[in-house]
Amino acid sequence: MGRRRGFIAGLTAVVLAAATVFVGAAPAAFAVAAFSIQKSVVEPGPFSPGDTVTYQIVVNCSSTNDAGCFNTVLTDTLPEPLELNPSNPDPVTVVLTAPGGADPGVFDLQVDPATNSFTVEPGNDLTADPVLWPAGNSMTITVNAIVSPDAPGTWDGQTVTNTATVAADNATTANGTADVTLSVDTTLLPGIDKSVTPTTTIPAVPGQPVDWTVTPGNGSNQNVDTIVVQDPIEPPADYGYLDVTGYDVTAPPGTTGTTTEYYVDGDWTTVAPDPISESGGIRVTFAGTFAPGATGNVVVHTVTNDTVTTIPDQTDVTVTNDASSTVTKGTDTSDPVTDDASITIAQRDPDVSVEKTFGDDTLVSGQSTTANITATVGQQNVQTLTITEPSAGTSTFTEQGLTFDGFADGVAWPIAATAAEITYTYSDCADSTASTTTIDTLPDPTAGCTVEGFTVVFSADGDDIVSGAYATLPLDVTAISTDTAVSSTNAVDTQVENSNGQTGQDDAEAPFTIDPLLLDTTVTKAISPDTIWGVPGTSANVTLTGNVTPESNTGSDRLVISDPQFPGVQTEFWDSFTATEINNTDIPECTTLTVRYWPKSTNGDWTDLPGATGIAGPQELWSYQIPADLQDDIGGIQLEYDPTDAAGCPGQLQPGFTVATNIAVELTDEQDEPVTFTNFAESLVDNPDAGGEHTDDTSDTIDVNPIDGGEGADFLDKTWLQDTVPAMSGETRTARPAVVDGRAQHQPDDAHRHLRDGRPGRHRGLGVRRVGPRAHRPDHDRDRSAHLRRRDHRGVALLRRRRRLGRHHRPGVRERLRRPVRRIHPDGRAGIRHPVGARRAH
Repeated sequence: MGRRRGFIAGLTAVVLAAATVFVGAAPAAFAVAAFSIQKSVVEPGPFSPGDTVTYQIVVNCSSTNDAGCFNTVLTDTLPEPLELNPSNPDPVTVVLTAPGGADPGVFDLQVDPATNSFTVEPGNDLTADPVLWPAGNSMTITVNAIVSPDAPGTWDGQTVTNTATVAADNATTANGTADVTLSVDTTLLPGIDKSVTPTTTIPAVPGQPVDWTVTPGNGSNQNVDTIVVQDPIEPPADYGYLDVTGYDVTAPPGTTGTTTEYYVDGDWTTVAPDPISESGGIRVTFAGTFAPGATGNVVVHTVTNDTVTTIPDQTDVTVTNDASSTVTKGTDTSDPVTDDASITIAQRDPDVSVEKTFGDDTLVSGQSTTANITATVGQQNVQTLTITEPSAGTSTFTEQGLTFDGFADGVAWPIAATAAEITYTYSDCADSTASTTTIDTLPDPTAGCTVEGFTVVFSADGDDIVSGAYATLPLDVTAISTDTAVSSTNAVDTQVENSNGQTGQDDAEAPFTIDPLLLDTTVTKAISPDTIWGVPGTSANVTLTGNVTPESNTGSDRLVISDPQFPGVQTEFWDSFTATEINNTDIPECTTLTVRYWPKSTNGDWTDLPGATGIAGPQELWSYQIPADLQDDIGGIQLEYDPTDAAGCPGQLQPGFTVATNIAVELTDEQDEPVTFTNFAESLVDNPDAGGEHTDDTSDTIDVNPIDGGEGADFLDKTWLQDTVPAMSGETRTARPAVVDGRAQHQPDDAHRHLRDGRPGRHRGLGVRRVGPRAHRPDHDRDRSAHLRRRDHRGVALLRRRRRLGRHHRPGVRERLRRPVRRIHPDGRAGIRHPVGARRAH
């Protein structure tokens, strides 16, 4: 971390320097300037770890010919174990002075705590080239340092010299030094660590290797002369079920000589016994100069002997071995430190555990999932680990309702296994066996054969598959299609074996179910309004909804909504109605829509409507005008939704897929009698794996009432905006007409023109009256209200005119009538119809 600082002392500037002209700086080889530098330590010593050391450096520049020192730089790096005080945010400070109160100039200070160094560059103008530090100027630098708290005892009594160096382009480099003496308390401590391999339980069989490792070291904060290690602490060693087979010695750095002694017949000797198993201990002395932290090691090799066979069955025996270590410095010897390690010998068979799980244990026919098998070695190392799937004597894959699709990613061998062998059994081929040494892989089964089970054997050289090692087998399986629900259980077993032939087993089960594929659909239908007048051209709306039911557990290859359910048979509705438009129809994402019609002329197959095939979603409120030349031939409408194969799309219409459509229909024949038409519809879903096609049907009705006899239907209604007026007041009241058809009210356009601004006036058929003033009559109260009514009987004339055109006058003859008519049905319902031959426009 560096900082740039500027320091200006004094209140006035010295103009003398500005008056001097510089041509250039003389090289140091021709020095005409000179430095004086003094470095001192403020506090008296000696200094211990953590103590503060304050240096003060005073530097002066002098010159006979030049104006001063050019490009002056002072550098200082603290030697170990000194460091800049980390608790002081400004461990280096600088003060510049100039003679006679002149401007002392500025300086650039760079501090690097990482290297415990700093630089100072003084001058009048640090942007100039060269930078002048005027002759006669001086600077005082104060350095706040500490002795490292971690300074080892090797620094005790040592003198540490710190040197500061100042240089310039036109001056000879000068050095200033200061010495400090350190006082560090020393310790004399040995170090030791004892461990054993293997770290797990070993079987109670002869010949099992056990290695005991002792690591002695110098735990002091100073150099030592010797390190001594002894195993055991008190010889002879009682290894019991173990015999010594040898020793390995590794000397620590700094060793100049090593002495190895063996404990034989109650005494230490430098002669190794033969056989080495007769040694009751070992003692090693390392001589030399050993820095703090230096370590060596001694390994005692042992092996289980024949006495382990006497350990009772199902019994564990623990063997513990200890060791000690000391260090010396001159004539001083440390107290010993000790450590121990233990090994467990077990008189029992090796053990293993196995787990089996399904990624999804509630399957449906045709569904795939992954089953995971994990077998874990128990407390003993073993040579082989075997997994049999499914367990011998249990149901095969096919009998369970599964097909084996191979191994998924994630096959894992147990640690230290060097080979794997797999044997496949088939229902339609001879067994096959293959092996591999490629870790975390397994050979494939015979192509074209149906796998019913397999056995995998992982093996190692000796009992190298360690305790806790595990194997993982991820199996990809698919549920076989079924017509009824199936509950099944998959069983797996595993076995481990050590090099002595001892074995251990375990097994596991994983239940699962397979349900048949369920696919269904529902359809709804609504005709609005449910009652119309029997005049050709009268319109209604048919709303159809269809779905793949949410209760389905598989998708559909299509959804078909047909109106009617059986075209050519259910003809009653479509013989009297035609379709004019498909509207307000959503096409969901990942689907296409095709619209067809049933041709009455041929009574043939459903026929695509031109321009209404393969309409891709997503689309909202899609509409389609049915060509006029086809409308007389329409005997039904069918909509088919199909899934697309676009990226990210499921490929089928999923459970819960729902659509709604609206079909605008018109009455084509005049009705002389009241009639109720029933209209049928069907939805269909299809999946060959789920039993093929599944359907649902529904129906709705529409009542058609004739316009027959009497005054005819009255389609014109009228409302007084104020239904009372004081007698003889001379006030005006307004009536507003409306065309009514049971669904909505519409003001005639010509009435709108007169009433738009609210001005009263006369209009043919409006029945607007004004009550003029009259003489007062006793029987008339001025506040009495006169109720005004008017009936319009033009409906009769309009009906008669319509009938003169002929009972079978079709919508193709578009004669516009001037007035709509209104009629109240005997049951109280009001029906509407726009003038015969005229389509209502919005």
